[in-house]
Amino acid sequence: MPIAVTLLQNNLLFASLAAEHLQKLADTAEIRTLKRGEFLFHQDGERESFCLVLSGVMRLVQVTEAGKSITMHTAIAGEPLAILYALIGDTFSGSAEAMEESEIIVLPTSLVWELMATHSVVTLNILKMAAGRLREAHNRIRELSTENAEQRIARTVLRLIDKVGATNPNGGIDLDMRLTRQDLAEMSGTTLETVSRTLKAWERLGIVQCHREKLTILQRAELSRIVIDGG
Repeated sequence: MPIAVTLLQNNLLFASLAAEHLQKLADTAEIRTLKRGEFLFHQDGERESFCLVLSGVMRLVQVTEAGKSITMHTAIAGEPLAILYALIGDTFSGSAEAMEESEIIVLPTSLVWELMATHSVVTLNILKMAAGRLREAHNRIRELSTENAEQRIARTVLRLIDKVGATNPNGGIDLDMRLTRQDLAEMSGTTLETVSRTLKAWERLGIVQCHREKLTILQRAELSRIVIDGG
């Protein structure tokens, strides 16, 4: 079923398109709804669609040869999923999993290529996002090889604050998403036991407050210090 034009018009990638081009996109797009834990696509699967998060939170997970899952990117509303491989790769580099109930706009890759060939603004917007993903991937590799586990956990929480953080009436910052300790471990490239131990220590120090699948940050500056100083 075609989607509403406004859903595409409100996305920064396509906001500059004329009405007829937006309508063409809308006529060929579809919306998929995923529950937490469901996958939109799997690692090494053939790419055939360009996907945008409409609502919810998605993550791109890579499984190493040793069987370890590492979250490479977390996407919220308005962001594309696996933008590089959706456009130039034959297969996806990771699996896209819903971290909470999410809606995804799915577009034919061929139509996005057609728009890029005729609309420089769309091309520029996509290239900017792709460059950001490359920079993020480079940073992730550096962090995994040079930072200790506590630094990586702190950095992951700071990234989540930027994406889904909301200041509460008490001055703390709530992460507006379901977040298990296993989720945080996979995002940080460490183990469940290390995350549990670190969060308990932070809670004793008044840095965070842990709830069931929720996290409140009480001292953001202290997390920044941990990233810089190493704990």
